[in-house]
Amino acid sequence: MSPLEKQTLGFSPYVRFAARPCRGNWHVGNRILRDYLLFYVESGRGELNLAGEKVPLKPDSWYWVPPRIEHVLQGWAPPKMIVPYIHFDLVYRKEFAGLPMAPPGYLDKNDPGIQPSYFVEGPVRLLGKVQPRVFGEAYEVLHRIIHLFERQSPYHQTECSGLVLQLLANFLRGGEAEDQHGPASIAREIETILVQRFQENPSLADLAKLTGYNGLYLARVFKKYKGLSPTQYVRRLKINKAKDLLLHSNLTMTAIALECGFANSALFSRTFHDLEGRSPTEYLKGKSQV
Repeated sequence: MSPLEKQTLGFSPYVRFAARPCRGNWHVGNRILRDYLLFYVESGRGELNLAGEKVPLKPDSWYWVPPRIEHVLQGWAPPKMIVPYIHFDLVYRKEFAGLPMAPPGYLDKNDPGIQPSYFVEGPVRLLGKVQPRVFGEAYEVLHRIIHLFERQSPYHQTECSGLVLQLLANFLRGGEAEDQHGPASIAREIETILVQRFQENPSLADLAKLTGYNGLYLARVFKKYKGLSPTQYVRRLKINKAKDLLLHSNLTMTAIALECGFANSALFSRTFHDLEGRSPTEYLKGKSQV
């Protein structure tokens, strides 16, 4: 067991807040947090000023802000900016869990309610822009946490705690040095392309053109490291996006099908049933009864 892994064994994450806002121009003035902030920029652009260092906020990118570090956040979003995020403690402390994440005004850096700082220094640093090892997994887990927190279902904190640990392990692995031309790195590059372009139904020829590798080789590498073929992975991404739209939009089934890259609603319904074991309507009805 590595020293880094030993360090994480005592963690008991507690999610303080989780949301997926869609907003226009916004600004968060200079502050420090008691907890950790992880967010993903789905669309729009902005800037994170982290301890005086300016970090651009770009689509399809992840950002990690630890406690006790001064930062300023701003975004500009024609026509909109979507930034799903979670605030969380890595170590649950009952006496401090109810305190605000960042109260009005400037927080004293010696406040005992501030979480211990981990992964700010050392071989793997989680600070500013970060990269998960498995992009699709991180995206799905983040949205699962947000969904659980918004619904406040029974034992949601217990489930969220495990999901935060899953996210943490993903980002720690992503921060490790690796061969930039090795199979694992290639599989990760393919995954990023698929997550960003799944609505376009990219073919092996498209992936080959984008990466410079042979299409059949890419398919073998991806299946080895991800357990699914690129086509199967795209289907899963489409259905995950569809589930999100079913729960958080007023779009019709046909509109959702087109938004997710399906040629028509019949193909969408058939694929949804194949992967979920029920129709989109049955899925939506089941969620409304939870």
